[in-house]
Amino acid sequence: MKHLLSILCLFVLSCDSDTAEIEGCTDADACNYDETATVDDDSCIYAEENYDCDDNCIAEIDECGVCNGDGFDCGGSCSNENIELWGECYNIEGTTYLNLYDNQLTGEIPSEIGNLTNLTYLSLSNNQLSGVIPEEICNQGDSTPNVEYNNLCPPYPECISQNDINSQDTPNCP
Repeated sequence: MKHLLSILCLFVLSCDSDTAEIEGCTDADACNYDETATVDDDSCIYAEENYDCDDNCIAEIDECGVCNGDGFDCGGSCSNENIELWGECYNIEGTTYLNLYDNQLTGEIPSEIGNLTNLTYLSLSNNQLSGVIPEEICNQGDSTPNVEYNNLCPPYPECISQNDINSQDTPNCP
């Protein structure tokens, strides 16, 4: 029995040395995952969006050689199937929902907004937009644009609600 107790003590002591904490990255999705680590030391490194851990593009490469391009052509303008609104490219047929509420947008509403043929929701509310609202904004099918709380001037297109008209700050209008 004394011999068995000695063996058991040795076994327990040897197990303690095997369970020593090993610091490292314990997230299997990280580029530097350490399968031997038992304690996460906040050292995990992740690949950038659309890239793998070796910096290879894992998304579509556009005609300009950009990984998962942003809709701009190689010269910095929107490509043919897109329009530019406030410095962003939007797909003419694919954009159905556009919520730019409270985005600190300034200037006039571009008439090109009417080219978004499948737009079903448009909110430009709570910005600093000014000038006259282009008639093209009404080209949105079943959509009533939300433009309240801006600095937009009359005349207002028919598709703009009375609520939106009443909320305009118009002292700077002609």
